[in-house]
Amino acid sequence: METLERVRVEALRELDGFVAVVEALGEDDWERDSPCVDWKVRDVVEHMIDVVGYSWYAMFLRHVRTGSADRYRVPYAEVKDLPRRSPDVLTEQLRTSATEFRTEVDQFSDEHLTRLEKGERRGLRVLNEFLCEFGIHRSDVEFGVGHDDFILRPEVVDVTIRLHRKGPMDARPVPQESVSYVLIGDSVKWESSFTVGERTHADESTRTGSWSDGRGDESCCTVRGSDSAICLVRMGRLSTHDYRLESTTPGFAPRFF
Repeated sequence: METLERVRVEALRELDGFVAVVEALGEDDWERDSPCVDWKVRDVVEHMIDVVGYSWYAMFLRHVRTGSADRYRVPYAEVKDLPRRSPDVLTEQLRTSATEFRTEVDQFSDEHLTRLEKGERRGLRVLNEFLCEFGIHRSDVEFGVGHDDFILRPEVVDVTIRLHRKGPMDARPVPQESVSYVLIGDSVKWESSFTVGERTHADESTRTGSWSDGRGDESCCTVRGSDSAICLVRMGRLSTHDYRLESTTPGFAPRFF
């Protein structure tokens, strides 16, 4: 049975893993490309400093726990005329953010959990979202510095599958024709289809068509791999033609989700 304590332990374990890989970065590693489009390793770290403690997750938990009316801080990335931070400063700020998050999540109780809401998610699903984000961004840094054998921990895979079982995928670049994708791992299977045309919802990410759940087109690209690799494809970190996958239907140009 999933409990607050179990999710807390796993989220903190993944956050500690992220901090550890950042602490081991070499001088040249900070400017290496990450799997996030247009983001260097430095950008991933700066993002995590903000969301973990400085301006979002820790403060969010504090608001829920105490009812505090304190305003959220302006993210570092949005501070006007912010000087370029050195790797040492970024590492120390990350440690501080991680400590702030740990302090808040350690004080969180089942009673506080009943008030925890983020969009359509409630309770433990919100904390699971933290675990997913910490794990996926850890993979961004690991791959960015050339640790190509890195795999997501089973707990991160499980949470990613549960949080993203439904919903449209996001291929980059957008497909130029109607196509279905079937992603098959050891224990997970995602099916999604893209139909060329006008958006069906105003908030969809592409103007040239619409995504839907399920296989709906005769043209179909099937991708097979480990659960970790398939989750990373689903989360936009691996190409459908990445060498870490076992197979992809021939004839499809490499694409990113």
